Amino acid sequence: MNENEYKSSVSTHLWSFALPGFGQVYNGQVLLGIIFMLWESGANLLSGLNLAIMESFHGDFLCAEMRRNTLW
Repeated sequence: MNENEYKSSVSTHLWSFALPGFGQVYNGQVLLGIIFMLWESGANLLSGLNLAIMESFHGDFLCAEMRRNTLW
């Protein structure tokens, strides 16, 4: 990475908001970014968070409550 290259902090925050780890990749810290992405994906998968969010978007809040794993 060029030392004179400008990286916007707003862009970094927006990339990290999209998925944790994207901000690190944007800033050139690829290995750390990949670790964060894998951690976030694993936590979402094991906790059932994405499925619960999908069920709540469909209005089925009882099913969303049953899908999530509160131990995670």
